[in-house]
Amino acid sequence: MKVPARERFFRLAAPLALAAVVVAAPARAGEGWKKTPVKPMVYWGLGGGFNVIRFMDEDELCARPSGGEFENCINVPVGGGIIVFGGIRPHPMLAVDLSWDFFLHTRSETYSHATIQSLRLDAKVHVVPGWMVDPYVQGGGGLYWFGDEYSWTRGGGGFQLGGGFDVMWLPGFSTGLQVLYRGIYFWQRKGDLSRFQATYTSNIEATVNLTFRYFIL
Repeated sequence: MKVPARERFFRLAAPLALAAVVVAAPARAGEGWKKTPVKPMVYWGLGGGFNVIRFMDEDELCARPSGGEFENCINVPVGGGIIVFGGIRPHPMLAVDLSWDFFLHTRSETYSHATIQSLRLDAKVHVVPGWMVDPYVQGGGGLYWFGDEYSWTRGGGGFQLGGGFDVMWLPGFSTGLQVLYRGIYFWQRKGDLSRFQATYTSNIEATVNLTFRYFIL
C-alpha cells in the first residue's frame, strides 16, 4: 500500500531534526559552556515528533460523526505530528506557554487517517537556568479532541506532565527535546443523548523543537 506524502513527511521530520541536533552539538560545545544571565523574554516555536497511545478502557478509540455512516477509529497506537507553541518567561526559573498540536494516526480502511489534537496551557520550571543546556520540568492541562483530518467527533479534557531540555545555540535561538505523559478523557454522547461515555487514554508524546526568543528587557 502506498504511503501518503504527508505521512512520509511526519515519519521523517523528527529523526532528521534530532540528527541535526546531535551533529551540531560538538561544534557548539567547543565554544565553551558558559553560564549567562537569563532576561525576561517571550518566545515561540514549532516542532515535530510522535505520539503513542495506550488504550485503557477499550482496544481502540472510535467515534461516529453526527449523521455519519462509519465510525472513525484509531487502531494503530503510534502517530506522527507537529506542535506550535508560544509563551512568556518572566523569571529565569519560571515560564508559561500555550501550545497546539496535531497528530495523525492510521485507522481503518474507510479513512486514511485519524487525528488527535490539543490546545494546552503549561507551567515550566527551569532547573538550572543560564547554562547552554537548559533542562526543565512542566505540567498543565488542556482541551483535546479526536476526529479525522477535517473535523472532530469526540472532545474532552486532560493533563500532561513531563520535561525536556533546550540547547542554546544563540541568545535568541535554541533546539530541544521534550517528552510528556498525557492522560486524556474523551467524551461522547450515548443512547438518548442525555448520557455521556468517557474513554481514558494514556499517551506518551516526544517532540524535537525549535524555539525563537525575544528579550523583553
